Amino acid sequence: MKLKQLGILIAVVLILAFIINYTNNKTDLEEAKKWFNNESSETVNAWDSIIKDTDNEEIVAEEVQLPRIIAETENYIIERITDNQSLTISEEKLDISNFSWEDEIILEGMAADDVESIRVEFSNVWSDFPNDNYELTTYTQWEWFFKYVASPLYKVLDSGINEYILTSTGKEGETITKLTIKANSIPNTEEEITDNGSINDVVFPKWEFWEAIVLNESTAYYSDLKGFEIQKTSLNTKNIICEAPQALATGTWEVEAVTHSITNFLVNKYSTWVYWNTCRPTVTWKWIAFNVLRLTWDEEFKYEKHYLDYDNNLHGILELATWTGVTKENIWEKNSEYKDKTFDIADVTDSLFKEIISSNRS
Repeated sequence: MKLKQLGILIAVVLILAFIINYTNNKTDLEEAKKWFNNESSETVNAWDSIIKDTDNEEIVAEEVQLPRIIAETENYIIERITDNQSLTISEEKLDISNFSWEDEIILEGMAADDVESIRVEFSNVWSDFPNDNYELTTYTQWEWFFKYVASPLYKVLDSGINEYILTSTGKEGETITKLTIKANSIPNTEEEITDNGSINDVVFPKWEFWEAIVLNESTAYYSDLKGFEIQKTSLNTKNIICEAPQALATGTWEVEAVTHSITNFLVNKYSTWVYWNTCRPTVTWKWIAFNVLRLTWDEEFKYEKHYLDYDNNLHGILELATWTGVTKENIWEKNSEYKDKTFDIADVTDSLFKEIISSNRS
């Protein structure tokens, strides 16, 4: 009998435990159901906030979706400054790690239909012109093709980091592309420095009423003949000529290679902005003469007539004109004005230089 009562008691306890557990689980289930059914206003507000944050993340992702780097090698980088791009830069001629004074890097490519003008801003802290701003005058809308010559001669390509900001302007506003070229200049082997002796080794004839005065080991001048110097140059001048007639007739690359040797000579000597014109060969006397437009270190432009003697490495320099306040952008006007102008004093120095060469012929 006692065992029967004990069994009944255990059964009652188990039934009570089941009822209590069921009640608790039901309560939890109903609360969960309310949560999933968004019956809590706090839960709804929190979810709205989560959705808004997610939307913002998607918007940010769209803003950085376009990569800033369009193309990159060891020697150049093309970047988008504005997401919209109206210019496409050709990479074909950009990959150059070393350059000499004969080399140019051609920046060229295609522009969108609506591009009306293109401006190139150059910067390099090591260049004589660390900043330059130039609008492409050769670009015409609807032709689509643009070209910019990065030349060491004009100091828009130099050793170090060269940066070019290309800004196109059109109906849709401005788009900006950045090109960075990393380059190292290499020595010019053609214009090697040689030991050409002293100016004291030169025979200077007395000429009319003037006589030579030696200023130092490398420079002399004639008394009362203002603006004319004769220098003993340390650069090899034997290969410098104005033109190659056979190459001119055939139209080969030799013309460009030969005429560039004058540029090499001037750049190696002055290491600044130079331009030459009207070169005149005088083969009988083995010398040449040409006019030079150059910028001095004190920001002054000079227009000069230069003479080079092949045999004795003499360099005559006659100052014809000088200006201040002239910029590189409008100096071409001066060059056009002066390149065909005659100077009486040049006739005198022509004859004098011939006489000096004749006196020193071996």
